[in-house]
Amino acid sequence: IDVILVAIYCNFELLKREDEYGPWMMNQDLSREYGTHRLVGGEVNAYVTFLKTQLKPYLDQNFPTKIDDYGIVGSSMGALISFYAFLKYPTIFKKCAILSTAFWIYMDVGGQEDDKRYIPSNEHLKECIEGKLQNYQYHFFPNGKHSEYDWSQRVPLFLEMFYGG
Repeated sequence: IDVILVAIYCNFELLKREDEYGPWMMNQDLSREYGTHRLVGGEVNAYVTFLKTQLKPYLDQNFPTKIDDYGIVGSSMGALISFYAFLKYPTIFKKCAILSTAFWIYMDVGGQEDDKRYIPSNEHLKECIEGKLQNYQYHFFPNGKHSEYDWSQRVPLFLEMFYGG
Protein backbone atom coordinates (compact mmCIF):
# COMPACT_ATOMS: atom_id res chain seq x y z
CA ILE A 1 0.00 0.00 0.00
CA ASP A 2 1.39 3.39 -0.96
CA VAL A 3 0.64 5.88 1.78
CA ILE A 4 2.33 9.01 3.01
CA LEU A 5 2.01 9.08 6.77
CA VAL A 6 2.80 12.29 8.61
CA ALA A 7 3.08 12.15 12.39
CA ILE A 8 2.79 15.34 14.38
CA TYR A 9 4.69 15.39 17.63
CA CYS A 10 2.49 15.60 20.72
CA ASN A 11 3.29 18.57 22.91
CA PHE A 12 4.03 17.20 26.38
CA GLU A 13 4.56 20.60 27.98
CA LEU A 14 2.29 20.73 31.03
CA LEU A 15 -1.33 21.05 29.83
CA LYS A 16 -0.35 22.10 26.27
CA ARG A 17 -1.75 18.87 24.87
CA GLU A 18 -5.07 19.65 26.52
CA ASP A 19 -4.90 23.24 25.26
CA GLU A 20 -4.12 22.29 21.67
CA TYR A 21 -6.51 19.36 21.44
CA GLY A 22 -9.36 20.87 23.42
CA PRO A 23 -12.05 22.48 21.25
CA TRP A 24 -13.44 24.52 24.12
CA MET A 25 -12.07 26.15 27.22
CA MET A 26 -12.74 24.00 30.25
CA ASN A 27 -14.62 25.67 33.03
CA GLN A 28 -12.73 26.66 36.17
CA ASP A 29 -13.79 23.58 38.14
CA LEU A 30 -12.63 21.18 35.46
CA SER A 31 -9.40 23.11 34.99
CA ARG A 32 -8.73 22.72 38.73
CA GLU A 33 -8.94 18.94 38.25
CA TYR A 34 -5.81 19.38 36.10
CA GLY A 35 -4.16 21.15 39.02
CA THR A 36 -4.26 24.65 37.56
CA HIS A 37 -6.09 27.88 38.17
CA ARG A 38 -5.90 28.93 34.53
CA LEU A 39 -8.48 27.86 31.99
CA VAL A 40 -7.39 24.86 29.91
CA GLY A 41 -8.19 24.08 26.27
CA GLY A 42 -9.66 26.06 23.43
CA GLU A 43 -6.75 26.06 20.96
CA VAL A 44 -8.07 23.37 18.63
CA ASN A 45 -9.04 25.80 15.86
CA ALA A 46 -5.47 27.07 15.61
CA TYR A 47 -4.21 23.49 15.41
CA VAL A 48 -6.74 22.42 12.77
CA THR A 49 -6.17 25.63 10.80
CA PHE A 50 -2.45 24.77 10.76
CA LEU A 51 -3.28 21.36 9.31
CA LYS A 52 -5.48 22.88 6.63
CA THR A 53 -3.58 26.02 5.64
CA GLN A 54 0.07 25.09 6.23
CA LEU A 55 0.71 21.38 6.54
CA LYS A 56 -1.59 20.10 3.77
CA PRO A 57 -0.40 22.67 1.18
CA TYR A 58 3.22 21.89 2.10
CA LEU A 59 2.64 18.16 1.62
CA ASP A 60 0.78 18.70 -1.65
CA GLN A 61 3.63 20.86 -3.01
CA ASN A 62 6.51 18.68 -1.87
CA PHE A 63 5.26 15.09 -2.08
CA PRO A 64 3.31 13.02 -4.60
CA THR A 65 0.01 13.26 -2.74
CA LYS A 66 -3.49 12.61 -3.93
CA ILE A 67 -4.83 16.07 -3.15
CA ASP A 68 -8.43 14.89 -2.75
CA ASP A 69 -7.68 11.76 -0.74
CA TYR A 70 -6.58 12.76 2.75
CA GLY A 71 -7.32 10.95 5.95
CA ILE A 72 -6.66 11.89 9.54
CA VAL A 73 -5.78 9.58 12.43
CA GLY A 74 -5.34 10.19 16.11
CA SER A 75 -5.16 8.35 19.39
CA SER A 76 -6.42 9.33 22.82
CA MET A 77 -6.91 13.11 22.82
CA GLY A 78 -5.42 13.10 19.33
CA ALA A 79 -8.44 11.02 18.34
CA LEU A 80 -10.72 13.76 19.60
CA ILE A 81 -8.94 16.44 17.59
CA SER A 82 -8.85 14.18 14.54
CA PHE A 83 -12.59 13.60 14.77
CA TYR A 84 -13.10 17.33 15.24
CA ALA A 85 -11.03 18.09 12.12
CA PHE A 86 -12.90 15.41 10.17
CA LEU A 87 -16.25 16.96 11.11
CA LYS A 88 -15.09 20.54 10.56
CA TYR A 89 -13.41 19.93 7.18
CA PRO A 90 -15.06 16.85 5.61
CA THR A 91 -14.03 17.94 2.12
CA ILE A 92 -10.37 17.84 3.16
CA PHE A 93 -10.25 14.93 5.60
CA LYS A 94 -12.37 12.30 3.89
CA LYS A 95 -11.31 9.42 6.10
CA CYS A 96 -10.85 9.30 9.85
CA ALA A 97 -9.49 6.75 12.32
CA ILE A 98 -9.87 7.43 16.02
CA LEU A 99 -7.96 5.13 18.34
CA SER A 100 -8.42 4.61 22.06
CA THR A 101 -10.76 7.47 22.61
CA ALA A 102 -13.84 7.60 24.75
CA PHE A 103 -17.19 8.54 23.31
CA TRP A 104 -20.43 8.36 25.18
CA ILE A 105 -23.09 9.43 22.74
CA TYR A 106 -26.68 10.02 23.69
CA MET A 107 -29.06 11.24 21.01
CA ASP A 108 -32.74 11.87 20.95
CA VAL A 109 -35.29 13.64 18.83
CA GLY A 110 -38.96 14.41 19.21
CA GLY A 111 -41.73 13.72 16.77
CA GLN A 112 -43.04 17.24 17.25
CA GLU A 113 -39.83 19.15 16.47
CA ASP A 114 -40.23 22.70 15.08
CA ASP A 115 -38.19 21.75 12.03
CA LYS A 116 -39.19 18.40 10.54
CA ARG A 117 -35.68 17.99 9.07
CA TYR A 118 -34.44 17.16 12.57
CA ILE A 119 -36.07 13.74 12.49
CA PRO A 120 -34.52 12.38 9.26
CA SER A 121 -31.12 13.94 10.03
CA ASN A 122 -31.08 12.29 13.47
CA GLU A 123 -32.31 9.01 12.01
CA HIS A 124 -29.50 9.12 9.44
CA LEU A 125 -26.88 9.79 12.10
CA LYS A 126 -28.36 6.97 14.19
CA GLU A 127 -27.99 4.58 11.23
CA CYS A 128 -24.38 5.66 10.76
CA ILE A 129 -23.49 5.12 14.42
CA GLU A 130 -25.64 2.16 15.43
CA GLY A 131 -23.67 -1.01 15.95
CA LYS A 132 -20.35 0.83 15.81
CA LEU A 133 -20.18 2.19 19.34
CA GLN A 134 -20.71 0.47 22.67
CA ASN A 135 -21.58 3.62 24.59
CA TYR A 136 -24.43 4.80 22.42
CA GLN A 137 -28.13 5.41 22.94
CA TYR A 138 -30.78 6.81 20.66
CA HIS A 139 -34.34 7.62 21.63
CA PHE A 140 -37.30 8.81 19.60
CA PHE A 141 -40.08 10.53 21.50
CA PRO A 142 -43.19 10.69 19.28
CA ASN A 143 -44.69 13.53 21.32
CA GLY A 144 -41.35 15.21 22.09
CA LYS A 145 -41.14 18.91 21.27
CA HIS A 146 -38.26 21.26 20.58
CA SER A 147 -38.42 22.90 24.00
CA GLU A 148 -36.46 23.26 27.19
CA TYR A 149 -39.25 21.56 29.11
CA ASP A 150 -39.15 18.45 26.93
CA TRP A 151 -35.37 18.33 27.04
CA SER A 152 -35.40 18.66 30.83
CA GLN A 153 -37.60 15.56 31.05
CA ARG A 154 -34.96 13.56 29.20
CA VAL A 155 -31.97 14.59 31.33
CA PRO A 156 -32.25 11.49 33.58
CA LEU A 157 -31.77 9.24 30.56
CA PHE A 158 -28.34 10.51 29.58
CA LEU A 159 -27.27 11.00 33.19
CA GLU A 160 -28.04 7.32 33.79
CA MET A 161 -26.06 6.38 30.70
CA PHE A 162 -23.06 8.56 31.57
CA TYR A 163 -22.89 8.00 35.31
CA GLY A 164 -24.97 4.93 36.13
CA GLY A 165 -27.68 5.03 38.66
